[in-house]
Amino acid sequence: MAEKLKNLNDAAEALDVHPRTLKRWQVHGKASLVRLPNGYWRMSESELARLMAAQQRSETVLEQKADGRKQRNV
Repeated sequence: MAEKLKNLNDAAEALDVHPRTLKRWQVHGKASLVRLPNGYWRMSESELARLMAAQQRSETVLEQKADGRKQRNV
């Protein structure tokens, strides 16, 4: 069974970024996009899930760093 694909607007909304950001990420090797025969770009649901998980890990690390700074300033 073929994997479901999301259009870039939906994927960008899920990641809270602009669709052009997804294209930039693809150019820089940070995201994998699929180009359809009609020229439209799509992102697989598994790629979207991978990016969302990476984004969540990044946010968690930033929160931990911020918490560490707060504790040192007390």
